[in-house]
Amino acid sequence: MHAAERPPHAAALEAELTTLEPLARDLGLTAKRMRQRIESTIAEEGVGGMAAWTVLVHVMLREGCSQAQLAADAGIAESTLARHLDRMVAHGLVERVPDPDDGRRQQVRSTARGRAAQAGFRQRTIAEGERMLAGISSEDRQVVRRVLAGIRHNLDRMEDAS
Repeated sequence: MHAAERPPHAAALEAELTTLEPLARDLGLTAKRMRQRIESTIAEEGVGGMAAWTVLVHVMLREGCSQAQLAADAGIAESTLARHLDRMVAHGLVERVPDPDDGRRQQVRSTARGRAAQAGFRQRTIAEGERMLAGISSEDRQVVRRVLAGIRHNLDRMEDAS
């Protein structure tokens, strides 16, 4: 084969590069930039990143649950959760209180300050989200969500099959 000749599989490789690779790259870069923008909004609170705020939301959803339950709900290791909670307790966003049914356990509860901070954070992130999505119609937003849901569904099926 001469240098100028194309191998038989070149067309298939080019088709793959023009569909999957740019899509995956664009999704990854867009998600990263969106996350960075939200993280910078969260950082204004001085409590930690998105993970800490996710923990606060889980605390608010399951007021009085144990740290073990909270870690399972939030999908993070108990040791990681403990570090987040330590910072959040220091900032007055949550409190640990003895479990009345089991003196060895502690329950985690949000404080009034934590609930107010979450409400303020939520308002700022909604505003940031609207700025990120400015000029994109609600129909286009729905299409993107359906496409992403379809990709996740296919990935789930692929994982289940392996």
